[in-house]
Amino acid sequence: MAVLLMATNCDIFKTPVSHENPDDNPLDPDNPNYESPMATIVEAPVGGRTISTDVATFHWSGNNDDCQFSYRLNSESWSSWSLNTSVILDYLDEMSHLFQVIAKYPTDSVQHIPSEVSFTVDAIDGPALWLYHKKVETTVNDTFSVKVMLDEVTDLAMMSIVLDFDPAYLQIQDYDILENEVLLIGKDLIKVDQLENTEGRLTIYLALVSETQEAISGSGPIINIVFKSRSRGSTEILFDEKCYLREFDNSEIPINIKVSSIVTIN
Repeated sequence: MAVLLMATNCDIFKTPVSHENPDDNPLDPDNPNYESPMATIVEAPVGGRTISTDVATFHWSGNNDDCQFSYRLNSESWSSWSLNTSVILDYLDEMSHLFQVIAKYPTDSVQHIPSEVSFTVDAIDGPALWLYHKKVETTVNDTFSVKVMLDEVTDLAMMSIVLDFDPAYLQIQDYDILENEVLLIGKDLIKVDQLENTEGRLTIYLALVSETQEAISGSGPIINIVFKSRSRGSTEILFDEKCYLREFDNSEIPINIKVSSIVTIN
């Protein structure tokens, strides 16, 4: 959930000064001293760095007290224009991110090139299972997908992935084993799956056919699941306690953490 902190340096009731002489109005583009609207990021993860938490705080300022601002993360939609000058973003996925913010004047002059900062989230210590995305916002009767992700596994030969969900809120429309993705490509697999939509459970068992194959090691997606939302509210998609990871000799690979997905249905 994004938590907005209200700015204190802008007044929503201000209007640009209006005079016949544009030199008296700093927001008039004909003013020889006119400066285009500009947001400057003053607090954020250091550009290009990796952070070990999935929560990040961003703070910015404008070059004029009348500025309003809009921001976005990655390719998401831009936020509504407001006087807010900071935001806390949480449940950030394990990946590289780009945060951008732009400013505008009440005259609707808009900053053309966003101010931005890039950073990477690495908050999960493997071996682990997590769902991409960690947080989903959707609407009733809409569909969305999440991916089951393996994180920092070594010598993996067989696995049981069991997902639980509330059928009052969600139903699975489709699911695919991602055999063309980096972790499973070229692997000869035994695949057993069972979907129980009325019970709110999906079970998928995967195993390498023979020990002559190279075991699975690394991080990446293994299953894509398409859900349809059924009713408004908040719910979670969870890894069941029956999940396991094992090596060829059937010895268990301890799962350090299992990270669920929070779904908000509007």
